[in-house]
Amino acid sequence: MLVIWAVCSETIAAAEPAWQPQPAVRRPIGILETESRDMVWVANRETGTLSQIDVPGQRVVAEQRVARSLSAVRTLREWCLLLDREQNELLLSSEADPFRVLVRHPVARDPVSIAVIDHLGVISVASLWSRRITLLKIDYVKQPPRLQTIAVFDLPFAPQEQCLLWDDHVLVADAFAGQLAVVDVSSRKIVSIQQINGHNIRGLARTWDGDEVVLTHQLLYPIGETKQSHITWGGVITNVLHTLPIRRLTESRNLDESRPERIHGSMWPLGEQGRAAGDPGPVACNVSGDVFVLFSGVNEVARKRKGEQHLTRTPVGLRPAGMHFNEFRNRMLVANTNDDTVSVINPLDMSVTSTIRLGPPVVKNPQQQGEDLFYDARLSFDGWYSCHSCHSNGHSNGLLNDNLGDDTFGTPKRILTLLGTGLSEPWAWNGSQSDLKNQIRKSVELSMAGPGKHAPPFDDQAQEALTAFVALLPPAPGISVVRENVNEPSRQRGEKLFNKIGCSTCHQAPSYASPLKFQVGLSDETGYKEFNPPSLRGVSQRGPFFHDNRAKQLRDVFEEHDHAGAADLKSTELDDLVEFLRSL
Repeated sequence: MLVIWAVCSETIAAAEPAWQPQPAVRRPIGILETESRDMVWVANRETGTLSQIDVPGQRVVAEQRVARSLSAVRTLREWCLLLDREQNELLLSSEADPFRVLVRHPVARDPVSIAVIDHLGVISVASLWSRRITLLKIDYVKQPPRLQTIAVFDLPFAPQEQCLLWDDHVLVADAFAGQLAVVDVSSRKIVSIQQINGHNIRGLARTWDGDEVVLTHQLLYPIGETKQSHITWGGVITNVLHTLPIRRLTESRNLDESRPERIHGSMWPLGEQGRAAGDPGPVACNVSGDVFVLFSGVNEVARKRKGEQHLTRTPVGLRPAGMHFNEFRNRMLVANTNDDTVSVINPLDMSVTSTIRLGPPVVKNPQQQGEDLFYDARLSFDGWYSCHSCHSNGHSNGLLNDNLGDDTFGTPKRILTLLGTGLSEPWAWNGSQSDLKNQIRKSVELSMAGPGKHAPPFDDQAQEALTAFVALLPPAPGISVVRENVNEPSRQRGEKLFNKIGCSTCHQAPSYASPLKFQVGLSDETGYKEFNPPSLRGVSQRGPFFHDNRAKQLRDVFEEHDHAGAADLKSTELDDLVEFLRSL
């Protein structure tokens, strides 16, 4: 359904010259720069506002609320596109006045990124928890333009970043693990699903010659013990630039989501001993073949010249997570999410020419302070990784890690999600931690070998703040719920079966966890057999399963590994059980 708004939404700023930015935590995530009017707008996640900035004057000249929470911004010809993540809408406004929203169009739930195919007039929207791509057609003839949904694709992974490959192909990247999907917009089909060796893909950009795509991501080594001697050489987590040939990506590939084909390219490690580059983020390429990348975890922007290994690194604000590169005007704009600033950079010498503050400094509440710490790689030894590096956006990358969470080395275990963890004590696979604050302190000091020498103070107040942030992370929604396709009769039968065969003994509602430990026929490398069952809230958004990732799909837990004695269930009964779990 198309809804046209004839008036703009709530204004929080008066007209110039009396206007001044109001105190607020904004969390800037993206930047719009319109070519025709030389205007710059910054999209703010927390306030749902656009801040108009005067770059030469180094100041904010206006701000207006356009959404409840902004997650992405793009331009398409003379139009501005914005995503309202809370309202699940694509917003359209004129670049002459981005404050005035003209169209609001529904998309799949939890939209996080936009890709545009200009010549086809098609917009691709990726939605995280619904694991969907929504394709929309824009009718330029109508004024304002009309938007129409032309296709919706279900993906086997939760998407985040997108990148236009060729004229009608869009690359979609996994938000947590390492899968990639290519959508052929013209035929409206997914033509390939492949996988890289990596996780946390946070940067995608096509090279100027159009032959390759550049990614930024991380590599986690499951047998890398979290000791300083291993961390310092990237032996636990490595941060990389990765180039892949576009032709290989667009070739039709096996679409079996349980066995995606591996694709390889060329990788360059980011960072060095004593000065790592935790959590690489957005990336851009210029016409000369140079690559620019944000090091979101250590608050830097870097340039890698074509054919060189050396990186030129420049400090910017806290958690740079949005970048706009304008080669014509010879400037780069960086949105620093955690200190509400924009850095203006000369890409020729990588100097910061100015820093524009979006509003006056404010005292953050403990949860906001905790979010800052969660994404700060400086908490780890030499800045190699942050909490987010393993618990991607509070969730999990689904990989194995050998840390002292279970008080042993040599026993790598799957990284648990932190979403909903405040509702499911105790913590760690062996249930050894009954206090979340102590568990977090232990993770920073042992799993991250921190705090690092450049870290902010990690005193009792900081530990309380990080605990407050983690404890309030909500569970991931069930995939069938967020897609609005729950088979209610099947779900009800599955719930009865869940209780009948004894699943509820270990996974007790409403958290679907337990404070106890149980023997479930599994053991780790040391022979340890008693495990604390993780919560099943949002279990359909996870995988692989069990402490050692032995079950690839949710159904495999029962069919191949006879969990809870469910291998003897009829196929229809197993369908019902899985349907119930997909609704949690």
